Order: sequence, then structure tokens, then C-alpha cells
Amino acid sequence: MKKLFAILLTLAALLGLAAFACAEEETAMPEEAAVFEGIWEAERATAELIWEEEGFRVYIVGRSSVTEATEWSYSCYWHAEDNSLVSMPFGMRTDLVYDEEGEVVSSEEIYDDGEAVFTLNEDGDLIWKDEKEDAGAGMVFVKSDAVPMPEEAAAFEGEWVCGRAQLEMYWEEEGFKIQITWGGSAWESAVWSYSGYYDAGTGAVVCVPFGSRTNFVYGEDGEVVSFEDIYDDGEATFTIDEDGHLLWNDAKEDAGAGMHFEKVVPDGTEG
Repeated sequence: MKKLFAILLTLAALLGLAAFACAEEETAMPEEAAVFEGIWEAERATAELIWEEEGFRVYIVGRSSVTEATEWSYSCYWHAEDNSLVSMPFGMRTDLVYDEEGEVVSSEEIYDDGEAVFTLNEDGDLIWKDEKEDAGAGMVFVKSDAVPMPEEAAAFEGEWVCGRAQLEMYWEEEGFKIQITWGGSAWESAVWSYSGYYDAGTGAVVCVPFGSRTNFVYGEDGEVVSFEDIYDDGEATFTIDEDGHLLWNDAKEDAGAGMHFEKVVPDGTEG
């Protein structure tokens, strides 16, 4: 775990220099708009609102059954006059079908021209006005505070290994943070990062579509000499099979195909 976070701290330092150079191009989130940021819960639906550079990224997951779900995603700007979030006219809806192990077996993009407005009611709850098909009708999202990890999700937490790949999954406030480090050689490695929530219906950890992959190159002393951001729109689902192995279903590039992670027990051995 310490090695992984050392890598991430080095990356943070390098990114910090880049961020400083580009600071003039980024826009800080208005103080009045901060109330929108976070995770919101409604009956059978979850919304996550994240500030990114000049506006909000909104991601909504609605589950209609154990094996079916719908995802909506929007890019929104904050409208100061009425304190609302107004989407750009290319919101996406995708319908998903899962198998019994919680893995996505099919997905269908329904449209990519959706529009929506998000407001807060008198109680401070989030209201979703879907201009495309009125999917948010009657739904009220309550902001989620830090919540305890569900007892049935505890099996996912910890360190896992599969060959040269190391995976760490830890609960933070409302969900899991996942980091995967895969060393291609002594000089190269790839790091995947995800944020995920536990889906009680399927018993899987489902990640929001902002997963990232970064490739690193190291020098003779093990220091990071260069890195490359490959993508930041990755999606993944994690399940545990009947033998207790952690399975990584990478929807972006299928990087986890055929991999069975074994849990590392406290004495440092594989369980």
C-alpha cells in the first residue's frame, strides 16, 4: 500500500507543476454552487455531481431491476440567477444489462442529445428536470453524508494481487476508492484509479465513468521520470467469484480479462 501511495504522491507533485502552469485556464467553483457537489440518493437512483474545471459533471444511475440499469451523464454550467445547473445539449443515456455476477453483458446508447436542469427545493434536496424524456419526474435526491460501509461489502476491502498486478480497495465516505498498479517491467507500470459504489442488488462494486489510467516510466533509482494520462473516462465493475477471487471487469479496454485477484491477508500472504 505504501509503495502505491508513494507513486501517487509523485504523480501529484508532477501534476501540481502542470496545474500551476495552466492555472489561468481553470475556473474555481463559485462558492454558492458548492451546495450541488457531492453524492445524492433517491429511491433506486444515485446522482454524483463533480466540479471539473469550468462546470459540473453529473452522473446518474437508476436501477430498474437486479439485472438492468440506466445511466445518464451531463455536462452542466452553473446559472447564478436562479442557482441552478443547466446542461449542455448532449446529455447521454445508456441502458445496461448485467449477468448474475454483476458484470455488464450488454449496453445500448439510447441518445446523446439529452438536456436537463438541476435545482434545489426548499428543503435543500436535488430536483432533476429531464428535458428529454422526463425521467426525473417525482424524484427527490437527498444529499448523502458519510455512510458506513455495508456489512456485505466488507469482503471487497483490502489489498489484492494477481501476478504483477496489485489492487487496493478502500471505503471512503460514500463508496470505494480503487487503485490498480500493473508493472509491465522494472521501468514501466500502468495505474488505474476508480471511484465505486456497492450495489446491493448485484453484490458488485460499480464504478462511475471517470476512471483513469496513467502510464509511468521510471529511472534507475525507481523515481518517476515521465508519465502519460491515457484516459479519464474508464468504467469498471468488480465482483467476487465463488472461490473468493476478485474479478475486474474493465469496460473501457478489457484490461482485467482473465485476471483473478487473491486477497492479501494481514501476515502478507495471499488468501
